[in-house]
Amino acid sequence: MLTTNSNNANGIVVTKMRCIHWLKAYNLLNMKTKIIIIK
Repeated sequence: MLTTNSNNANGIVVTKMRCIHWLKAYNLLNMKTKIIIIK
């Protein structure tokens, strides 16, 4: 039980980190496209 719980917690942390990473990359792409559109 303890091992599975810790594995699940680690998985949740990893997925959160990945979500944050992808959101940051998406925001950067949006900023770049907006700058290109303004120019």
